[in-house]
Amino acid sequence: ANADTTKAAINGKNLYIDANGTLGTADKNMTVNLTGILSATGVDGVYISQISNNPLYVQAVSSKGDISLQAAGDILSSDVEGSMAQGYIRNEDTDEGNIYLKSAHGSVGSADSAIRIFNSSQDEDKEEKDANKVTVDAENGDVYLEGVSTQVASVAKPEGVLKLASVKANTIINITDNGSVKLLGAVVTKDAAGSTSIDAKDKLYQVYDNNGGVVNSSLQTNAAELKAVHGIDLGSKDNKLGTVAFANTDSDTTASSHVLIGNGGSSKLNVKGSNTDGAIALHNYVGGAANDVKILAEGLQAKTQIEVINDESAVEINGPLTAQQGSLQVSAKTKLDNIAGDLKAGQNVLLESQTGTVLQGKVEAVAGKVTINSETGDIETHDSITAGTDTVLHAGGSIDNQ
Repeated sequence: ANADTTKAAINGKNLYIDANGTLGTADKNMTVNLTGILSATGVDGVYISQISNNPLYVQAVSSKGDISLQAAGDILSSDVEGSMAQGYIRNEDTDEGNIYLKSAHGSVGSADSAIRIFNSSQDEDKEEKDANKVTVDAENGDVYLEGVSTQVASVAKPEGVLKLASVKANTIINITDNGSVKLLGAVVTKDAAGSTSIDAKDKLYQVYDNNGGVVNSSLQTNAAELKAVHGIDLGSKDNKLGTVAFANTDSDTTASSHVLIGNGGSSKLNVKGSNTDGAIALHNYVGGAANDVKILAEGLQAKTQIEVINDESAVEINGPLTAQQGSLQVSAKTKLDNIAGDLKAGQNVLLESQTGTVLQGKVEAVAGKVTINSETGDIETHDSITAGTDTVLHAGGSIDNQ
């Protein structure tokens, strides 16, 4: 380690370094000025800082302890010379060690070459241990991460979990994983037009308890694109989202995989998405300035049920809502405005508003009941209402078919 963190202890092109102890320390990182790649193994820990503005090219970094890589400029991935192998960062021990990546003025990863992180958490017990967490700080750049989970022969999908303690970027966060992605803390884009894309081949979920049992994790970004094969659970009321698009494509017919999205931001929440296997639940909680929920023209489609609740203001529907085998519920604190698109459920349809409901499309409950309740306002319909059983309409004002 170098006591003077403004000077490089090691200067050169490529650095290949290993130690049975640590490389640097948490208090005094090993300082380097490299123009080439970094290949480093420190059994008990790796603490390295690139102090020049040259990118820090990560070829292979591993440890059973903590890994901390810092750079003034970009931290980028580099393939292994003379082979097809890609660069990586890996915690060798599932019980100890976390990963910390910080770029002061640049990005972590790139659109062409994400930083690859091998996931070591391979079962429920180890997943809950306070280890193998990833923290990324690139507030003046972008973040591109690729989690790589190990394949277990006895199961059909990888069991690794990419555990994100915190991720900060200016404009873009892009995360992929062939296993699961778990949000433990805040995942944030600072720019007002920032976007976050998360694609998990297993599950995408976060730590939260909206009743206050734990400190909620949060996704805070203007535009979120979320994909997972076996379920999405981002139900925290501390999420702050502008537009969210999601897809869930579980091919396992033995159990449903649900999509849950929570929000507590101050801007209008625009939503579109599909779930080919289970339910969709969208809840806009009270938090900050009151905002509307807007279902975009693509609408929402679920195999079982759909629930859209806005505790703050109106719900605006601009596309079809289809709950194939279950029920459909839309609840608005103020107005429910179905501008376009039919509302259809295999079972019951419940539409609730405080100050008025306008329905431009058809409403159909194939094998169930249609209930429309406007507490103090009017109900205005422009197309048919069809129920398998009862139809119940209640308005504090008038009921009219245009």
